[in-house]
Amino acid sequence: MPLFRKAERGRYLKAKYEQERAAARIDELRQRVVLDLRKKWRALELNLKRIAATGKTRLAEQKRLEAGEGRFREGLTTLNDLLKFQEEYTESLFEERKAVMDYLVSRAEFERAEGSLLSRFGIHP
Repeated sequence: MPLFRKAERGRYLKAKYEQERAAARIDELRQRVVLDLRKKWRALELNLKRIAATGKTRLAEQKRLEAGEGRFREGLTTLNDLLKFQEEYTESLFEERKAVMDYLVSRAEFERAEGSLLSRFGIHP
């Protein structure tokens, strides 16, 4: 084999190797994007379920508070018990609001990862 053919063959093999390496890198990046989207989607679903669960808890605590207020008016419970009911209701209200905020954050993160966040606000890069 002439000398110039060896150089051409070397360049060809190098280019082929670089092409395979670039294709592997693209596949790796694609897998990372898919994994990231799946994680963000799961977080979105989890936070949506948390909203439902904390909403039910808040409603239960609200009913307990209302019942406690009624018993307090009738003199069947103490002020400390009433304050405890109020504190538990307030905590459940806070947890529900926190779940909503976490959902909104996870939704924004999902839309950003998906690439639809900017277009939703009419921003086209």
